[in-house]
Amino acid sequence: MPELSDVLQDAIKLEQDGERYYEMAAAKAANPLAKNTFAALAEQERAHADLLRAYCDAVDEGGTCPTPAAIDERDYSLGATARRIFEQAVADLAGDAVPAEDLHELYETAMQMERMSIELYRQQGDAATDPHAAEFFAYLVEQERGHLKLLADGQQYLEDPDSWYFEEEQWGVTG
Repeated sequence: MPELSDVLQDAIKLEQDGERYYEMAAAKAANPLAKNTFAALAEQERAHADLLRAYCDAVDEGGTCPTPAAIDERDYSLGATARRIFEQAVADLAGDAVPAEDLHELYETAMQMERMSIELYRQQGDAATDPHAAEFFAYLVEQERGHLKLLADGQQYLEDPDSWYFEEEQWGVTG
């Protein structure tokens, strides 16, 4: 079983790789939804790497695993970010529509990276003997799932907007 500090260092590298990938994808994308999504995710990955470094430092200094809130009280929720990205994209695309260039590969690679992060953090959470470590990894799993959902929604919007609108409005049909 790898040491927690080794796992955290691997996780930091994974987040840094994600940040670089999202920065490249944002620079490559002309579509406003894709560009804004990738830029926001680059910021999130940078914040996660910072959070992991702070967690690693706290473990090294105190010898115990802190809760996520004990080392960082920022809200990493993607809900407001996702709404802002989609609202801006809808406004941008309503007038002079920017074609959704072939972004499929960028989105698929990004979603695979998020799945890898989810699996790593899930495995570490399951293997954790310290309840705070398990809580920390569960927190990271939830964050990465938010990234995955944002990417999947963005890809669906770009590739099949009618389907995206139908699913988004489904609550009105069923409610």
